[in-house]
Amino acid sequence: MKIRFFKLPALMIVIFLAASLTSCSKKGSGTGDTTTTTPTTPEGSSSTDSNIDDLMALSSGSTYSTKTSLGVHFQSLSEATSDQLTWLNDATKEPAVPKGKESTLTMLTSPVTLYPYGDPSPADCNQTALGDCSAISIFAELAYTNPSFIKSIIKDNGNSTYTVSMYSPNGTPIKVTVSNKFMSNLSNGTIVAVTGKSQIPTWSTVMEKALMKYIEVYKLVQTIEGIGSEYASPPFTGDG
Repeated sequence: MKIRFFKLPALMIVIFLAASLTSCSKKGSGTGDTTTTTPTTPEGSSSTDSNIDDLMALSSGSTYSTKTSLGVHFQSLSEATSDQLTWLNDATKEPAVPKGKESTLTMLTSPVTLYPYGDPSPADCNQTALGDCSAISIFAELAYTNPSFIKSIIKDNGNSTYTVSMYSPNGTPIKVTVSNKFMSNLSNGTIVAVTGKSQIPTWSTVMEKALMKYIEVYKLVQTIEGIGSEYASPPFTGDG
């Protein structure tokens, strides 16, 4: 089931506003240090909530593609081979850590609490030591607008593995399965991927790891760090 929220230009503005509340600096050491940016209200705008029509008036451009429902950023990407699809759906296959951080990061086991508050919540999306704020803002937006959608695409396999329903670049449904090993600091064991409160892995940690595996196969970007929202949303929603 593909899900549509609203046209991407407006989504980009919403995500920009959401991301401004999140530390978005790149972390070179994987220690968890962050640089916080204080959000400000743009000149001439109101501090009250805007509706979608207000946001659309500020949008420009389009990511619509006649070749794939995922949008122009996906239309030139190659499809996965059968072996790659098998790799994606194999929980024992782990994504690589970002290049240059092999000596400081590793994959460590940590128990998952999928939904600490009963349903997916933006509170489950906390940046730690990766520069993954745009992906996190997408997860938080999905949790805020359609928490039931998140539950519909994540299957708890009952053996500490989780299967996430996603879409290949041409819009074909695929399955990506991950274990409960998450990217962590090699020296102190803290998770550097997105987590819930108190370093507890949640649905957001599972979705980010699935996206990491997706990136490794489809090469839409080099790494989860610095990924734009235009790349982070379509693999889950099927709509770019």
